[in-house]
Amino acid sequence: WLPTWPVVGKCQSLDKVRAHEDYFHRFNCDEGEYNDLATLLFNPPGGVSMNLLFWENKYVFSTASCWTAGALYLVLLTLIFGMSIGMGIFIPLLFVGACFGRAYATMVARVNVRTYAIVGAVATLAGVVRVLVSLTVIMVQTTGLPYFVTPFMIVTIMAKVVGKWCFGSQGIYDEIMKLKSLPFLEEDPPPTLISSVHKAKDIMSPAPLVLLQPEMRVSELIETLKSTHHTDFPVVDPSRDGVLIGSIQREHLIVMLCHTETFIEGPSSEGQRSNSPPLSFDDLVKDDLCLPTMADAEANITESDMDMYVSISRHIQLSPYAFDEEGSAERAYELFRTLGLRNLIVTGANAKPIGVISRTDLKYLERKDKIERGSRGLSVGSFD
Repeated sequence: WLPTWPVVGKCQSLDKVRAHEDYFHRFNCDEGEYNDLATLLFNPPGGVSMNLLFWENKYVFSTASCWTAGALYLVLLTLIFGMSIGMGIFIPLLFVGACFGRAYATMVARVNVRTYAIVGAVATLAGVVRVLVSLTVIMVQTTGLPYFVTPFMIVTIMAKVVGKWCFGSQGIYDEIMKLKSLPFLEEDPPPTLISSVHKAKDIMSPAPLVLLQPEMRVSELIETLKSTHHTDFPVVDPSRDGVLIGSIQREHLIVMLCHTETFIEGPSSEGQRSNSPPLSFDDLVKDDLCLPTMADAEANITESDMDMYVSISRHIQLSPYAFDEEGSAERAYELFRTLGLRNLIVTGANAKPIGVISRTDLKYLERKDKIERGSRGLSVGSFD
């Protein structure tokens, strides 16, 4: 019903348009005419509508229709952002910026509305996501206008500065990671790690280290998984004085518990062997949506299974990333950044694991460094 309002939806002749007439919606207008607001709202924003805003002449869309379409999309995007639906914010924000840029250009005499629509789209998206070079490159490639690289760089820088000054926050993706407490590490380590002589053993997780053995009783493994929330577990060999032999992920252990046919009656030291082959890689590594939960594993296990054993050594990661306790904490930080690690096992004498460094531990150092430098009146640099 909104395009039927004469104030915001105007019927115009198809003689003005350059694109194919099928892209323009007649709606409530007479034959040979189109409704400019209905055209913007009823066409896909990422394809037809944005191309029409970019390339059509000044008089195809009125100022009111551009303001209305942009504002409506912005309100809807604000309301539904974060819902579990198949959508993003990239294309809608480009459409909103193109509408606002073109609306402003139609109010000013002797300006190219297409230029303002393109630059407005870049500025709006940059003000929300706060990225510079990558966004400029994407838009230059998308529009095919390499000579627009300078205006794109100017508006992205201004949008980032103004957004930070007005709201005092980072881009929307950075804020989402903060809300979800995702331990995203900055590119450079905290100045504290660089200027001090922190070692790996100084920044290990304070939580107790949980070690697994090559074969474990089912009841003990279930109790370990229920009492801890670790994502990875070091596996040690007690026959070799607790030396590190590998690691295994939590979800793999749960999958192993679901396959009760792989249980053995006793540890291998007592001569017990499983008659069934180890789990295949496809069985062990499942899609995230198909991963069983701890409740699923417990539902398949009977009382008699509790005294059985699980052969963990057949499914471990044989070469996990480990770091010496005397190693530099700065180097450990660089390993997390360059290799995308979730955890790093810290070993002591004779390759015995003594602790684990997690991303959460390093993120805590970042926050601590920011607070300490702020209390001394120093610049927090990239950590703000």
